[in-house]
Amino acid sequence: MIRSAKFWIGTILLAVIPLLLIDIGHHTVDWGKEVKGEIIDIAYHAELFPGDQKSQALETAFDKNTNLTFLIYLKSLLSLLFLVLGIYLLVHYVKKNRPGFLKPAMAIAVVMICFLSVKVFLLPRIITNDKIRFLTLAKDDTALQNLYNANFKGKVVYIDFWGTTCGPCLDEFRHFTQPLKNKYKSKNISFLYICGGSYLRHEYMWREQIKKYNIEGNHIFLEFEQYADLYRNLANNKKNLITMPRYMILDKTGKVVISDAKRPSDRDSLSSQLNRYL
Repeated sequence: MIRSAKFWIGTILLAVIPLLLIDIGHHTVDWGKEVKGEIIDIAYHAELFPGDQKSQALETAFDKNTNLTFLIYLKSLLSLLFLVLGIYLLVHYVKKNRPGFLKPAMAIAVVMICFLSVKVFLLPRIITNDKIRFLTLAKDDTALQNLYNANFKGKVVYIDFWGTTCGPCLDEFRHFTQPLKNKYKSKNISFLYICGGSYLRHEYMWREQIKKYNIEGNHIFLEFEQYADLYRNLANNKKNLITMPRYMILDKTGKVVISDAKRPSDRDSLSSQLNRYL
């Protein structure tokens, strides 16, 4: 056991740097989508936004620009500061104690792995909103019938097939998903969000996006092969190209009645489709 406060403080400072770098990457991507991309979308699709919503969206984009820019610079500065201070403390420890290489290196590696594990695997699983529910889909349930009977029996279900890096999917979450839910909150309807990808590469971001956009409803993550099979089976077209976002509607028996439903942003058209089965 290494008994040196300077060693452990230096090690912790260095272990925090990868966490800050992950955050900086997220903030940079968010700035591109939620500030630059947002303003461009509003300019090109102004007809989709009522006047009040357009003003609110622009104000939100400018606020996010300020917040994200501040966070990027702050965490970049902290990363540099922690790097310098961490190396200084470790060098001071080495000069004073003359330890071997292996033991300190292993201790530093273990601390970094622990910090990254908490960041990547533990924190994304902490969801405080009880209206966000995670479901699992059996591989043999290729038509959602078992899932429907167990969780949605007697309800209309609006299904959203989406991806973690799908810009149009996230745009719908950002602007139009919650207004749709507010409109139908007293109706007999449930919302099911199905995301596909690789567990190793995409599950972390899947949970992060759900938390970030506060996507209330029922969520399933599937490996892409199962995702594609389910998508094509519900669309009743085995050669159907996988496009996202894709929306479907199940009636009160769990049958797919519309396999290419309108988006939440298509307010009136989607309402006409949903009202037909409610």
